[in-house]
Amino acid sequence: QFVEQVLWLINHQPEAASISALVNTGPDAFTTQADYDLVATAWDAVLAARAPSARIYSAAAVFFLNSDVDRAVELLMKAQNLEPEGSAPMFLAPVVIKIFDPDSPRAHSVPALTPIQVERVKADLLNSSDPLLVGGVAEALLAGRSASQPLKNFAVQLLQRAAKLDPANELWQRALDGAQHGQGIYSTPAFHEHAV
Repeated sequence: QFVEQVLWLINHQPEAASISALVNTGPDAFTTQADYDLVATAWDAVLAARAPSARIYSAAAVFFLNSDVDRAVELLMKAQNLEPEGSAPMFLAPVVIKIFDPDSPRAHSVPALTPIQVERVKADLLNSSDPLLVGGVAEALLAGRSASQPLKNFAVQLLQRAAKLDPANELWQRALDGAQHGQGIYSTPAFHEHAV
């Protein structure tokens, strides 16, 4: 059974268990609440019993993103602290997209956020001292071809923050210039250099 395989992965190879996100209670769920509870308990045990790596935090966050946004964001922030050039910004982007473009297919799996959650996520990013986090989230937001103007404006704020935190890094300023002049992030030299 699928859930048994997911549980085995969480217990034996947790860094490879992001597939656990398929066990959810969302609108497209094919699993039960009992299945979800088993998987959540397994993640709780792994996170409590180990000194998790960034990959373990990220895999657990992907699971919790469908049901517990606060916990998912907390786990992604921990992953980012351990591995600044990791994938946390990519996984945080759908949460931010949900704030500004709630009907976007890029945020389909993220549940609706409360006003308190919205303000917390925005504040966490705008007050972060990690330029790779805020700049990486901005890049992920601008990677979509159909981002709304409010989403683009927030991405610009994040790029401004990254440039302020890391003024010696020209990549942020070039990405910011491209975003402010209506270029997609993929067309900016900063994106290509940062992505390599």
